[in-house]
Amino acid sequence: MGDGVGLCTLQKGVEYALYRLDFRPGKQDILILSYGHRGTGKTHLNEVSVIGEDSLGVIRQLPVVGFSPVDVFNSPLQIRQQEAVLFLEQAPHVLVLQADGENGYAASVQ
Repeated sequence: MGDGVGLCTLQKGVEYALYRLDFRPGKQDILILSYGHRGTGKTHLNEVSVIGEDSLGVIRQLPVVGFSPVDVFNSPLQIRQQEAVLFLEQAPHVLVLQADGENGYAASVQ
């Protein structure tokens, strides 16, 4: 379904995590999570981006609707069937990322 492909730290301690997503039939996408500075037990998630092939076969950044910056607890990404799940710092809510049609993704808080 999905797996981590890397974690890097760039300028001023900001981290980026990369994951492979197989949520869209026949297509593999790269999910990029952009984090702010880490705090005790929580991490500020600044941005969610997905790079993948659109319906015309062009590799590009696919739109992600419904995401706004949020604090997540320890930021472990879990893959549940066709969803990527991050636990929010304000339990028991989670941030869920799902494929939304052929060319995009949707983020929601549950």
